[in-house]
Amino acid sequence: MILIFSATVMHGQVPKSFFGDAELTVESVDEINTISSEIAPCFVDNMLYYSGIPERYFKSAKRRKKNTAFYQALSVGLNANGNILSVPQQASGFGGEMHEGPVDYCDKTGELFVTLSRSADEFDGEQTNREGLNKLRLVIKKQVDGKWMTTEELPFNDPNFNFAHPAISTTGDTLIFSSDLDSLNYGNTDLFMSVRNNGQWSEPQNLGEYINSPGNEVFPTLLPGGFFTFATNGRTIQKGGLDIYYTSFPEMDEVEIFGEGINTEFDDFGLILHLNEKVGYFTSNRNKKNSDDIFILKIE
Repeated sequence: MILIFSATVMHGQVPKSFFGDAELTVESVDEINTISSEIAPCFVDNMLYYSGIPERYFKSAKRRKKNTAFYQALSVGLNANGNILSVPQQASGFGGEMHEGPVDYCDKTGELFVTLSRSADEFDGEQTNREGLNKLRLVIKKQVDGKWMTTEELPFNDPNFNFAHPAISTTGDTLIFSSDLDSLNYGNTDLFMSVRNNGQWSEPQNLGEYINSPGNEVFPTLLPGGFFTFATNGRTIQKGGLDIYYTSFPEMDEVEIFGEGINTEFDDFGLILHLNEKVGYFTSNRNKKNSDDIFILKIE
């Protein structure tokens, strides 16, 4: 059993421009956390999707040898208030032999934007990069007979670079993601944007040095109320490890860091908020330095 982390954050410790005078409580979600890693929660209708390592692989020497960072897309039911009410299961249409997730969902279009590595039968000279490495790519899935099926691969995917961590706008036409695409990146991985117009995705545009830093920018999310968050370890003001920052969207003007309780000396990333704005989830390794857990953020 994982130890429960609980912290109450009084107003004033978190920027008032985001949470106002709300009192925040952060707790480990023991219903889904395991001895392994769980990352990147995402609301999909009345479900919470996240990426984790299925328990059947915990003691599998073969799986560890093949890919020690193997994730699959998992899901768990939520009640109307955004709280967990069922046990985790493999998301329908997932369960391949390579990496799955993070994901993001567009309610308007019914599309699930998914980070994937290529399956074993695609792992060949045409699908891997010039160094023989299987990089990450972005695809779009839609439900067919209750099962997620890939309907589109993003046209800018390139086997020489990683494309990951999708964040899709509520209108379904603006996609933000993390990539090592550009040799002129400000850091190892930067955040990029692509816009869909008449069904066609634009060439990725680097979000620039106001958002990107000499470090890593990863796990962007788009929140209710017109906010954009991301995690980075490259900014001057930080708590330690990956910290979560926010700015307005689509303006992306002033960048602020979340306060104590959300950000710690450990890695904190991937913050999402329920539409009721009373419950959120994010990932942190504050319970144990070498793994990640999902935490619930309660806003009162």
